[in-house]
Formats: sequence, structure tokens, C-alpha cells
Amino acid sequence: MARAQRIGAAVLATVAVALTVVGVVVAATNTNPSATTKDPLALNGYPPRTADVRLTLTTKSNVAATADVAINFTNNTAAGIVQVPLPVASIAVDVRVLPHHVYLGFSNLSSILGVGWLAAPVTVPNLYGWSLELTKPDLYLITGFTKTVTYSGYSTTYTYSRPNSSVSLPNGLPFALPSSGLLSFTITTGSQGEVTGASATLASTSSATPLATLTATVLSYNAPAPVAAPPRRDVTPINSSTLRRVFGTSSISSLLGPLLGIGPVQSPRTPTTVPRGASVQ
Repeated sequence: MARAQRIGAAVLATVAVALTVVGVVVAATNTNPSATTKDPLALNGYPPRTADVRLTLTTKSNVAATADVAINFTNNTAAGIVQVPLPVASIAVDVRVLPHHVYLGFSNLSSILGVGWLAAPVTVPNLYGWSLELTKPDLYLITGFTKTVTYSGYSTTYTYSRPNSSVSLPNGLPFALPSSGLLSFTITTGSQGEVTGASATLASTSSATPLATLTATVLSYNAPAPVAAPPRRDVTPINSSTLRRVFGTSSISSLLGPLLGIGPVQSPRTPTTVPRGASVQ
């Protein structure tokens, strides 16, 4: 069950932090197209219908996770496989985001709950607006940061940093972050000004060790990206009961706190409902 708790913490933290930081990074954009070299990601001024993005998240407690995510801006959906490393192996979590729900599926969940997917209601922002930002980012709107610009081939990377930046995150996150800290982020654009990558790092003012670092790399634009919900018969909602049965606790904060290094580690509980020999791998 300790292993299951680590899995739950890593998966939920990846989803929560990744969606938050990606929203902040993608919202920052640029109007300076430069274009002569052949660029496989060039959009020719048209917003992309889809994007394949690789995400890498590293937290203060040295937990790293990666995800290959396909985003469908037209249908307001996304799907990806999150790879969460463990001491002896890694777990692949299937994440699907549809307009009103997020679904999580991973190995052996059915042996614990009798179904293969967990679901939670969500409000997905208008992803079409993100596609416009990816097409022609407005970096001139970013002010109050120290900025450096570097060039490599047809790529331009803008780096922004501020030592005492005010941290403003959405309400309702299941963990606490400092109200101010060292915030740095980069945005890389291609030959026509399209976004090809970004990263963001947040550290506290008292420590140089980042609380979280997220890197996003665009692998392709406009590839097919169908996203379908799992069969209803194979889905159960995420609530205190399912959290306790799968992870040994019903508190999201107790799962995410140890992962981010901002809370005490609580002893996992052994649920009596788990069949003998069942485990999350």
C-alpha cells in the first residue's frame, strides 16, 4: 500500500501541477515571426487543430514523471500516457480529459475496485484560445521579468526570471505553495513564431532547490488526435471511498504533500477491501 500511495501522489500531482503550469506558460506569447528555414512545426499562420506535446515534471522530492499528451483544440479534449517512475519499475497511467470529466486508468485498478478507470468532474478551459497563442505568441505582453534571448538555427528561446515573483495559482489546489518565490520560464519559438517548447520553474526564496519544474516540447502539430471516454461500465468516480481503497487515504493533501516536499509523510493504511495479493504495479 505504501507503493500505491506513492503512485497516487505522483499521478495526481502530475495532473494538477502540469495543467496549472502549462496553462501559465502557454498563455505567454510572441508576435515576431522570422521565417526562412524549413521548419517541420511551421503553421503558416493557421491555428493548429491538434498538438502532440511531451511533458516532463520534476518535483522537490526528486520525483520525475513524463507524459506524451495529444491535445485536440477543436473538440476541447486531450489524452496521454503518464510514466511515473518507481524504485524498481515505472507505471503507465492512461489520462483522458474530455469537456466534463478527467479519466485515470492504470494496471491492476480493476483488481481493487472491480473497474479499470477512475473519473472526476472537471471544467476544461477553451482550448481553441490556446491554439491561437501557440500560433502567434505575444511575448511583448510579458513585463516585469529579466529577459534574455538566444538563437539556434530557426529557433528562438526567450528566458524570463524574477527573484521575488508573486505566485498566483487557481483556487482549490490540494496543496499549498509559497505566495512568492523565484519564478523562471522559457518559451521557444520556431521559424514562423510558432511555439515549439516551454519550461517553467518555481523555487522558494529560502532555497535554490526548485519546488517544481515543468518542461513542454511540441512533437508535432495537426496529427490525428481522437479522444474517447472509457465505457461507463468500467468507470467509478473519484471520492473519499475510492481514494481510501486505492491509496490508503482519502486526503488528497496527504498524497501530494510528501511528493512536493511540503507536508509530513503519513503512514499508509492497509484497506481490508483489497483482495489478497492485489497490488498496483
